[in-house]
Amino acid sequence: MHRKVHLFYFGMTKIGDVLRIVERVVPEALAEEWDNSGLQVGSLDRSATGIILSLDADIAMFDRAREVGANIAITHHPLFFNPIKRLNLETPAGRIIERAVIDKMTLYSAHTNLDVMNGGVNDTLADRVGLLNKRPFANIGRIGEVASIETLESIAVRMKSDFSLPHVAIVGDLMRRITRIAVCGGSGGSLVKDAAENGADLLITGDVKYHAAKDAELYGIAVMDIGHFASESIVLPVLAAIIKEALGKEGIDIGLHIHRGRDPLKVY
Repeated sequence: MHRKVHLFYFGMTKIGDVLRIVERVVPEALAEEWDNSGLQVGSLDRSATGIILSLDADIAMFDRAREVGANIAITHHPLFFNPIKRLNLETPAGRIIERAVIDKMTLYSAHTNLDVMNGGVNDTLADRVGLLNKRPFANIGRIGEVASIETLESIAVRMKSDFSLPHVAIVGDLMRRITRIAVCGGSGGSLVKDAAENGADLLITGDVKYHAAKDAELYGIAVMDIGHFASESIVLPVLAAIIKEALGKEGIDIGLHIHRGRDPLKVY
């Protein structure tokens, strides 16, 4: 009789083994063509000591990784989008690469594939907003109905409370009645037209630029900017649970930690 034996155990699991499992639950194939999800920097052959999840690779994340003994960092935002022609260690990317090499950290990113996947960024945002009958729109966002009709103002108050925000930026009449909402984590201002054409009364996203706001007025749709950081960082605990379950099924038991980070933008 043959028994199924797990090939992994603590101290011998390779980083590449861990990342292959991560890729299985957050498939790189879902990423946009222009995106650079996947391995950014580091070794796949070293033994895995722990995982840290973060929206971005920054110095505070490396400090936290040292504290918890993690040598795999899985971030949402990639370190690179364009080919590197030279490596200057005084640039922001150069400083991150230098620290990764010094700390023997492997950096891996799940970007637009995490945005679009079931249970990813936009599903999580739709759930936090309280959408019913949620469904995809524009290939990446989500759209759905509210449980009961709300005003734009009441939704703004709720978002500020639920996301612990000092403010939100709004396009539209505060007394407008809202029944259908579209959401897109990160920078979704370019989806104003798609949201309007899908019958949304309101688009909730981040990084809304002036011209996107003017377009929203012309398309007759309200827009609420809750910030890039707030609209995406909520996925980290969800991603941690997905990865932990997948690793557990393979018999891998290593520490998994979240670096919550902070929004670099402040309003005075």
